[in-house]
Amino acid sequence: MNPPQPDITNPRERLPLELRKAAAHLRERGDYNFPNDESDIFTAFQLAILIEQLADRLAEGDESVCKRLWGIFAVTCTWDDAGGSSRIGQDIFDLIELLYRPR
Repeated sequence: MNPPQPDITNPRERLPLELRKAAAHLRERGDYNFPNDESDIFTAFQLAILIEQLADRLAEGDESVCKRLWGIFAVTCTWDDAGGSSRIGQDIFDLIELLYRPR
C-alpha cells in the first residue's frame, strides 16, 4: 500500500517538498565553494545535504529546525550566498515565515 500523498495546499506539508526541490536545484548546478557565514557549510553540495536533512526532520514533525531554515533562506543569507534561485528561496522563506515566524 502506498503512503498518503502530501497535501500541497497545506503549508506544513508543502515546506518539506519545497526544501527537497531546493536541494535538487543546488545539485543540478554542480558543486562549488561559496563565501558564507555558516561555519559548517563550504560547498553547494554540503548545503544541499543539510537542506535535505532539515526537510526530513521537518517532515517527521521536528519544528526545531525552523530557526536554522530561517537563517538559510532569509534574504541575503546562505541560500543567496550559494547563488540559489531567488524565486525558490523566496517561496520557501514565505512558507517559513507563514508557519514559524518568531513571535
